[in-house]
Amino acid sequence: QRSLAADAVAWDSKRRLDFAVPFIDIKPTISLDPFLPRIVELATSSSDRQTKVVACECLHSLAIYMIGKGARQPDGGEKSPMGKLYKRVFPVFLQLACDVELVAVQLFRPLVF
Repeated sequence: QRSLAADAVAWDSKRRLDFAVPFIDIKPTISLDPFLPRIVELATSSSDRQTKVVACECLHSLAIYMIGKGARQPDGGEKSPMGKLYKRVFPVFLQLACDVELVAVQLFRPLVF
C-alpha cells in the first residue's frame, strides 16, 4: 500500500518529458512527467486487464520517448539527464517483462533482456 506522501513526491525536480503537440496552427507543449507515476501504478497493479494493457502500452511509448530524448539532450555536466526517471522506471520495466500479462511481457522483455 502506497502512502499519500510517496504519491505526492515528484520523481525529478526538473520537467524532462515535454512533448510539443504538432498541430497545424499552434504547438502547445505538454509535460508528461506528472502522469508517469500513475501510469506506472496502473501498469503494475491494475486488476482490470484492459486498463493494465493500455497503461503498459502508454508506459512503453514513454520509455521509447525517454530513451530517445535522453540520447539527444546535451548532458551539461550531468551523468544522465533522465537518470532520476530511469531509476524509478527500469525496475518497473523488469517487473513487467516477467509479468503474467502477455502484452506486458511482449512489450517490455525486448527492452530489458
